[in-house]
Amino acid sequence: MGGEEERKLFILDLSAAFFLLWIVLVDARVLEKGDTETLTFYVHGRNEAAIVASRGEETHDLSAMAAEGSFVFDNDVTEGSELTSKHLGRRQGVAIPDGSDVDKIYLVSTVVLEHHEKYRGALQVQGVESGDGDRGIPIVGGTGDFQGARGSSGSED
Repeated sequence: MGGEEERKLFILDLSAAFFLLWIVLVDARVLEKGDTETLTFYVHGRNEAAIVASRGEETHDLSAMAAEGSFVFDNDVTEGSELTSKHLGRRQGVAIPDGSDVDKIYLVSTVVLEHHEKYRGALQVQGVESGDGDRGIPIVGGTGDFQGARGSSGSED
């Protein structure tokens, strides 16, 4: 198997791993006294809509702007670890691997919670996902009940 094929398989494996579960810590303005609340929800990484865009051959090919390709995703978000548990919303975004370090992926995603029993709105997550060590990614904002949200998200396999 060639280096490019191994890299694509690694990206898909890493993507599947960090899409399985997200534990999100949110400090949102809607909370009284500036308390931090922990929201736990599950992001399912299999059988979701996804596109893997590879590096382009031509210099005018816009996909060449991504460092060796990117991964576009649209995942189900549920209350429990089973896909059949209560549907809370969607997570959509893009993952772009670091061209110099295959263990790091730049991740931009939006988690839209439409059916949560307490909150409605979206969380914007943006940062670098590392295949080893720290897997926390900053929450940089939100809408609806999450307006002004700040905090971090973490994932577990």
